Amino acid sequence: MPHPSPQTAELLDRFKRKIIAHSLLKGAFGRIMDLIEEPADVEVVAVIGPTGAGKSTLLDRVKQAVLKRNAAAMEADPSLIPVLSIDAPAPTVGSYSWRETNLRFLVAVKEPACDWQVALKDRQPGKPGVTRLSSLNHIELKGRVESAFRNRGVKVLLIDEAQHLCKMVSGRGLQDQTDTLKGLAKSTGAFVVLFGTYDLIPLLGLNGQVARRFASVHLPRYRCDDPNQWRDYQTAIRSFEGEIELAKAPDLVRNAELLYRGSAGCIGILKSWLTSAYSQVLRADGGAMTKEVLQSTRLPTLSLRKIADEITEGEAHWAKCYAEDRELDRLLGLSSLHPTEADGAETRNTNARTTPVGMRKLTRDPIGLEAARV
Repeated sequence: MPHPSPQTAELLDRFKRKIIAHSLLKGAFGRIMDLIEEPADVEVVAVIGPTGAGKSTLLDRVKQAVLKRNAAAMEADPSLIPVLSIDAPAPTVGSYSWRETNLRFLVAVKEPACDWQVALKDRQPGKPGVTRLSSLNHIELKGRVESAFRNRGVKVLLIDEAQHLCKMVSGRGLQDQTDTLKGLAKSTGAFVVLFGTYDLIPLLGLNGQVARRFASVHLPRYRCDDPNQWRDYQTAIRSFEGEIELAKAPDLVRNAELLYRGSAGCIGILKSWLTSAYSQVLRADGGAMTKEVLQSTRLPTLSLRKIADEITEGEAHWAKCYAEDRELDRLLGLSSLHPTEADGAETRNTNARTTPVGMRKLTRDPIGLEAARV
């Protein structure tokens, strides 16, 4: 396959770097920054949404915003690293590894020993002065991370692919994960922001303390059955149109339904798809981004069906987490404030059909003389 020309590579790179500040992204960004500025009792925020919704793009935007707000302090002290970001490692065997996570923290915080994978230790008579990071135990690694965070002035910690945290062998493991995250926030003073798929939801509702210290932000897909969201989705398509430089300007909005079907309403998937289509056109003749080009570069239908199934299941789980709950009112005693409504609900339940369709209700049939009169 021939290498792309310098001009082609530059055009593609410019398109990939472009961040479309669409409405759902802006809403989630504003909520996260509000929590960073005034967290109250919140120590950890979980940003949750489907794959390809733009969570990694949102992470980059939050990172740049924190850097911008701390620019003066960083100029005065170049050693400061106010915001840190890593990808949570996916466990290859067994449960999630905090050991590997701590090693990633040390690399990201530019721990000097990471340059040659050794860690300086307190020199003692008769003992070597250095040891490899990989030989440090969990307590030593944890202590080194806490010290590095404080020394570097880390204020915000961003963890992408955070759904990997939920890959544990037992329910008790999930509780341990939340305890570790709370401990990390307290010991380092960093505000922790997790970015993950709907698989992250089980981490949020383990107990009351977790519910109080953890907040959640939803970055969903666009819904075509919501007129406002469908309009915003088409606006995002137009924004992408403006970043595609071809001999013939693309008319992507005309193919909005095709683009929606092939992206499941997720802007991240849409951008990756358009990048692939853009590359194909540039490598060919730089002509037009036709419907045929879009069809040939989209994800397979089987993959899109899987993504759609995961989105539907995740959205239902999310809606259940925030649905109005009569049982909650009962537990709190709120139903006693509206006895008429409660009585009405009980009456409606009493009058509800209890007999299956097609089966007679239990009644006493007339017999003897009574039946003859009928």
